[in-house]
Amino acid sequence: GTYSGSCDSSGNIKVDIGSNRAASKQTVEHEMTHNFQFAKRADGSSHINPWSSNFVDEGMAEWIGRYSSMKNFNLTWQEIEKELDDSGSLNIYDYYHRSWYDIFTDWPGAYNKSYVHSGHYYAGSYLFMKFLSDKFGKEIVAKIYNEVVNNPGTANDTTGIKAIEKATGKKFDDLLAEFNLYRLENRFPQYKNDQRFASDYNETGVVCL
Repeated sequence: GTYSGSCDSSGNIKVDIGSNRAASKQTVEHEMTHNFQFAKRADGSSHINPWSSNFVDEGMAEWIGRYSSMKNFNLTWQEIEKELDDSGSLNIYDYYHRSWYDIFTDWPGAYNKSYVHSGHYYAGSYLFMKFLSDKFGKEIVAKIYNEVVNNPGTANDTTGIKAIEKATGKKFDDLLAEFNLYRLENRFPQYKNDQRFASDYNETGVVCL
């Protein structure tokens, strides 16, 4: 399987899974997260973000997919990433393991279809959500989900950057600056000793200076 999938606003989910149970679980939970994001509240609003803020939805779906699979199969963050890598599913080793890669090209604020559909966008969005969960605790993911109110034209419309700022109590620009340092200095404790995630490591295993 390709460990890929889709979910539409009507709740129709399609997944292509394979023999790796952890990667398959991650794929299914990713799409289930989108299903919950599409769900409507009584006032007609939803938890899904507009395309220009799609990084919130994808980062959350990638984070929840990993976390659910970890809990189900008793894995660590590093072990679930290895399962994704071994299965050929999207992972942080194949995408966005170089600190100089600018994941914020085209986002937030400017939706670019070709970039959003790239692995760098998904991996980068996940790592930003991972940074937030490291900083504020895993409960921040649910807080962001609940703060997203997609209801255009109304006073309570709160999506993307605004939802993150409301959930964290921090300015988004400050979070971006801290995240960039977090990534550059390899502060992710879960990947601290992981050579494949080091900023000076390339695909051949050669350290680049």
